[in-house]
Amino acid sequence: MIITTDAIILHSRKFSDSSKILVAFTRDEGKVSLIAKGARNPKSKYGSSLEPLSFSSLTIYKKPQRELHTLGKAEIITPMRRLASDYEKLTAALTIVEAVNLTQVNDMPHVELFATLHATLQELNNTEGNEFAFSLWFQFQLAKLMGFMVEAETFLDTGSPIIAEPSHHYVMSIANGGILSAETSQYASGYRLTAQELDIVNMLCSYNLSLVHTIHIQEMVKARLVDFMTQYFSFHLDKRLNYRSQRLLIDMPISLPSAEV
Repeated sequence: MIITTDAIILHSRKFSDSSKILVAFTRDEGKVSLIAKGARNPKSKYGSSLEPLSFSSLTIYKKPQRELHTLGKAEIITPMRRLASDYEKLTAALTIVEAVNLTQVNDMPHVELFATLHATLQELNNTEGNEFAFSLWFQFQLAKLMGFMVEAETFLDTGSPIIAEPSHHYVMSIANGGILSAETSQYASGYRLTAQELDIVNMLCSYNLSLVHTIHIQEMVKARLVDFMTQYFSFHLDKRLNYRSQRLLIDMPISLPSAEV
């Protein structure tokens, strides 16, 4: 079966003297693994269309019951050159595509996720500042699209609106993705957030993509929210996620002392 579809390249690695193994997230087929024969040759027909973060049109020779398919043709659709030329943009973008690679299984189409991924990378490419916020915003959207969204506007157990008090701490249920009231949190486990962290989580959950660049996140808060999201996804996917690229976005390791209560 021959398929032509839009795709974003998530990952690539060398294979033999002349080829590459690719992981791409496609509009029509979901995540696919591909072999691109001759892609490492100096005069390769693929050009830069197979570099990670590329938004390309791929023609795939797909065989049933196979995990690795053959790439026939690839062409760049829209260059996003600024992602590769700016360190903060590059590390944020790599974290975003790594999140997709770590959480999605092969051959499971998700058109809405593809659209969100593409739009986020485009906005990151075109916007200056607060690059880290894009990587976190995307992960909150990813959790929502996968069925375990975070809710930070009302208490999980009472339904009452949350008005964050600066001196208070709030317990987020990792199992249910919501903030517990003071009464319930005395007897339940979860992730302990300061009022400042809760405000930022609320913005990351509620802001649309065009406003993400306005979310300012302090360095210590970055590390804490990375730790929270790593624990959150690990719980819901029943496996420990280890982001390589995410470590480049913060000034300290993401393995912090446990914040669970």
